[in-house]
Order: sequence, then structure tokens, then C-alpha cells
Amino acid sequence: MGSRRTQKAEALLMYDFEQLHDNPTVPPSGYRFVPKGDVYITRHCRDLTSSAGQTVYVVYDKRTIKRVGLHCPCEIFETVAQNAAASADKRAKAVVAKDSRDDKRNRLILNEMFPRMPSRSVKEVLDHGFQKGSRRVGRSMKLEEEERTELAVHAHARHNFTDYDSYLTEQRKVGNRSSSLRSEARERVHKQVKSIVNSWRPEKIDTVATRLSNRDPKQATALAVETRKGVQQKRKDKHVRPKIAVLATGSYQHGLDGKCLSIPSARDGKARGLRKQRKSARRRVWKKAACVKVA
Repeated sequence: MGSRRTQKAEALLMYDFEQLHDNPTVPPSGYRFVPKGDVYITRHCRDLTSSAGQTVYVVYDKRTIKRVGLHCPCEIFETVAQNAAASADKRAKAVVAKDSRDDKRNRLILNEMFPRMPSRSVKEVLDHGFQKGSRRVGRSMKLEEEERTELAVHAHARHNFTDYDSYLTEQRKVGNRSSSLRSEARERVHKQVKSIVNSWRPEKIDTVATRLSNRDPKQATALAVETRKGVQQKRKDKHVRPKIAVLATGSYQHGLDGKCLSIPSARDGKARGLRKQRKSARRRVWKKAACVKVA
């Protein structure tokens, strides 16, 4: 058990110049305790101590095996504290500017992915799901922007448009303390949440055609056909493969009953459309007549 806790504590060390220390009130001689929380101070204390060739002591709680701060040399801490006070206003403005950029970016992605979401829900998702320091999914840096936006919207729909919370409350009142209660509650409202979230996504053109069919069937049908053709063409363009020649010297020909069959090279058109034609034509050539290579 002790070795396992020791290994867990050693995992807190990130650099070679760091050592473990479990007493925040009694630092080594010439050092002082710096509690975690101020990123500027702790980062610069660690960097300057490392540059000076001295040791940084990582202070942790023996009970929880979690980092609570560090011990750094007193003179280095005084220097960092002075620099922090001098740059406080500048750093505060930079933080405000960064928060503003993040808010605009989050709003842009949210509006692109869910343009039909009510404005009130948009505000609630941005204020709640992306709240700074909340550790909610919208602030997770382990996920891509689109993924955390998707999860934040799902969470908003689950808590505000379903009976998810009331179901959990009722189950706890009757003594249901199962570890899988939340998973069961999520599964219970999954289809409803999915339906709500999908209703906020960009409207498909087929849906527009369906709406128009109630007023102008001809226009709706033409729009739907045009849309399908456009989608099919995009798929063809997307999956076109690089052009390749059958042979660098030319194509194959053969004579059969006075008729000449030519197998076009890939340079004559898109490779994907001609691939099956060339294959079947080559089979006929080799099977029915002797091939003659034409330069």
C-alpha cells in the first residue's frame, strides 16, 4: 500500500530539478511555501529556480496525494512577486481580451452548428456550459471545439427540456442510490434530447422542399430533384481518383469483323467513370482476339 502511494506521489514530479515535500509549514532552509492558485507566480518561481540551478520542492497532501503548492528560494519569490505586482494591470487586460475572443469564438461555433437554437438557450449555454473556471464540458481542453460544443448543447437540452433532474430527485427520495442512476436517467431521455438537439441544427433542403409542397408541389419537386442531383455530383467529385494511364505508350486496339474497339486511357476522362469500362474492355480484347500494341 505504501509503495503504491509513493508511486502516486512521484507521479506529481514533472521535471528533473523537482523533489517531493509533504510539509507546507516547514520548508527547507532558505525556501518559502508558495500555494497553488496563481499561475503567474508558480510558473515563474519554478522557471527562475530551475534557471538558477536550484531545486524546486513540490508540496503535496499526504492524505489525498495531491499537489498543494511548492517551495522555492525566498529571493526568487520576492523577485517574482514584484514583477507580478508591476504587470498585474497589463495581465488583467490581456485576460479580458482573451476571454472576449473565446466568447466570440464559442458563439460563432454554436451559431454555425445550431442556427435554429432559441436565443435564450444560446445565452444559457454560453453562460453556463462555457463558464470560466466551472470545469464543465464546454471548458474542457481535451476535446475539440465542435465536440465540446455538441456536448454542452446536449447537457443544456437534457437539464432544461426533459424531466432528467426531476427523475433523479424522485429516485433519490425513494432511496435509490445506485451508482448507475445517472447513466440510467441519461439513457431514459436520450431519444428526447437527440430530437431536440437535431431540431436546432441547420435545416436541410429536403425539409424546405417538404414545406413548399404544401403550397407549390411543382416547385417543391423541382427543388428536391435539383438538390439530389447536386448532392450526387458532389459525391462524384469528392471520390474522383487520380488519373492514371493504362500504358504510357498508348491504348489497345483489336480488329474483329471489321470493327475496331479502342480502350481509352485515363487521360481521356475521369478515372473513376472509366475504370469499369477499361477493365471489361481488356477482358474482351484478351478473350476474343489477339492484342496488338499501338504506339
